[in-house]
Amino acid sequence: MGIFVNPSSFNFEGALNSEIYVDKSPLITILNRKLGTEGSRICVSRPRRFGKSMAANMISAYYSRGCDSRALFEGLDLAKSEGWDKHLNQFNVVKVDVQSFWSKCGEKGDVAAYITEQVKKELKKEFPKADITDGMALSEALTEAYITYNTGFVLIMDEYDVLIRAKAPDESFKPFLRLLNDLFKSDEMKEVIRLAYLTGILPIVRDKVQSKLNNFDEFTMLSPKSMAPYIGFTKDEVRRLCEEHDMDLDQCIEWYDGYQLSKQTDVSAPYSVVCAMEDQCYKGHWTKTSSFESLMNYINLDIDGIKADVGALMAGDSLHIDTSGYLNTLDSFESKDDVFTYLIHLGYLAFDESIQSCRIPNAEIRKEWLRIIAAYPAT
Repeated sequence: MGIFVNPSSFNFEGALNSEIYVDKSPLITILNRKLGTEGSRICVSRPRRFGKSMAANMISAYYSRGCDSRALFEGLDLAKSEGWDKHLNQFNVVKVDVQSFWSKCGEKGDVAAYITEQVKKELKKEFPKADITDGMALSEALTEAYITYNTGFVLIMDEYDVLIRAKAPDESFKPFLRLLNDLFKSDEMKEVIRLAYLTGILPIVRDKVQSKLNNFDEFTMLSPKSMAPYIGFTKDEVRRLCEEHDMDLDQCIEWYDGYQLSKQTDVSAPYSVVCAMEDQCYKGHWTKTSSFESLMNYINLDIDGIKADVGALMAGDSLHIDTSGYLNTLDSFESKDDVFTYLIHLGYLAFDESIQSCRIPNAEIRKEWLRIIAAYPAT
């Protein structure tokens, strides 16, 4: 058992023991169907505070050989499905929080080298019979462990896109791209890594990263597909929480709902709902972000009449947008559609895939729009 290799279930236990816990364990049934298949490379993007890390901790606790998590899952919805425990604690798990490594390395640090160093250090302890040498790439070390011990890996990479969002310099970014390429691009690594689960705010960047990760199945705020019920809190989940905490459901929906992810599923922002239940009142729980602030420059430039469209959104209108041109990058925004698409990924706009339109989802986000626009008036 290690921090990165075959971690314990400690973090997931913390979530389960929290005063408010919403069961998203059926997500595991989707992943189990994808193990060792052509769909075993998964990238799930969602806004901050939408439960990315909680899901990653749950997935790790389920698959990791470093713990016995049966008792944790037996009382959850997952255990109601047949064969739910077939893969329980049966895989070697490598779990990496790229945000944490980036914070420790600094802007010009070699994040890829640091990840490789720390994970290999634990691989050597976990698999002492494997011939893992200092000069090996991480993919080679994982392969050596697999060949020696004949047990596949589940690799979980949380906040995979932090270097993209931070606009990391090439000396950090290019080695990280090579790491992604080594781990996920080759057919040989499919046998070693039976499931790869990446999370981020941004979908896979189309220009710099896509060639490295073009074999990933993406689930995004634009097209969440089967992941839709696991992106935020569904109306049924919010209803149960309101009943348990004696809170008004209609007000909760007005404040935090509005993300229409499919015809059957619209969700509320999880962190905000939890805070409302704990505080026993409805108010804004988002804070200003540098990502949003940077977009105010584009809005103030009035690209393609974007100011008028922002005014329409603030008035409660929906706008038709073309999301197909956005490259999922922060380097440049070529049109107002790019700006609005990015805001969808951040959670500041909701998107209706069926009619290709966006709108401000709820009272909380409308309040945040007003606050930031007031702080960054047109120049």
